[in-house]
Amino acid sequence: MKCDYDFIHENIEIRPSPGKGRGFFAKQTIQKDTLIVISKAIVIIYADQHSSNEIQFIEKQLAKNIKTYPAEHVQAYNDLYGGPYGKRDLVSKFNYNSCRCYPRLDVLYNPAQKSPDIGLFTYLSYFNHSCVPNCTKYFIKDHVYIRVNKTINADEEIFISYVANERNFFNLQGRASSLQKYFSKCACELCSLQETDRYKQYQINLDHHLKLINQKLTLEELLLNCEKFFELRNAVLALNNPLFVLDGEMQAAEFYFEKLNNQNIDVQLLIKIIKSGFNENAHIFFKPDGFNVAKQMHYFKLLNLDQSKCREELEEFEMNRYGQVEHIEARYGKNLSKWTK
Repeated sequence: MKCDYDFIHENIEIRPSPGKGRGFFAKQTIQKDTLIVISKAIVIIYADQHSSNEIQFIEKQLAKNIKTYPAEHVQAYNDLYGGPYGKRDLVSKFNYNSCRCYPRLDVLYNPAQKSPDIGLFTYLSYFNHSCVPNCTKYFIKDHVYIRVNKTINADEEIFISYVANERNFFNLQGRASSLQKYFSKCACELCSLQETDRYKQYQINLDHHLKLINQKLTLEELLLNCEKFFELRNAVLALNNPLFVLDGEMQAAEFYFEKLNNQNIDVQLLIKIIKSGFNENAHIFFKPDGFNVAKQMHYFKLLNLDQSKCREELEEFEMNRYGQVEHIEARYGKNLSKWTK
């Protein structure tokens, strides 16, 4: 299949979504890992193209590209919501419906890149948001691919996350700030959990450790607080709730590692600190998560430890990352290979 414009799986359709306008729904049961959408960007602004003349660039690209699209795709774009103030011009629709293009499958995640690529994908814009979505989106050049990450039942709405991979993802206020241009309040499972008194108390306990970062502590004080950090992490894991991830766990672990390294501390304690910062529950939110694996390997290297397990995890991540591309190529056309080089 040649994907010059868009591919929509036959078992999904756009329907009215109560309180959300419209959204994609499953017509039949859809199995995990099914590719349900391929969408080509009407316009994409790569990170190195961001400038003060961005609006003029967007206008020019939209006006040029929209002319090359088939009539049904042009109509789908014209039907896009332009924002709460009823604006219908091209730029307003871009500003409201465009998205940041990550995680990308064709390049390694680069934390040094200050600005992400930004693109407008017609059918991607019809998906509603959940902080715990049942689909994951990936980007290759100017195309987005959406795959089901859990089995979706017939008549169930299909969600993506508008804020996945944001640095402040596990901060309720941070996500709310990123989502405010779309709606006033998110009522997904994660947001509802983080508004409970129990979650807030755990977060307050973790914030105590984050406040220590700028303080001068004795070795005894560091070890005492580090032990309290372990107790907090164990209490969170004992809840057996995969959504229970606190904001700042990794930063706290990095703080204790940096302070206790080179202090003649037992290596096993330092390893325990490293692993405490990489909450496995976070994997259900961030896919792929190779950056975290590489970061963990960095700390093992500092300790002159065997990095083979980290390498295995990184290789597994890489195989999965390229496996996504191979899956897409095998099922939907070999022409995609030119976009992954």
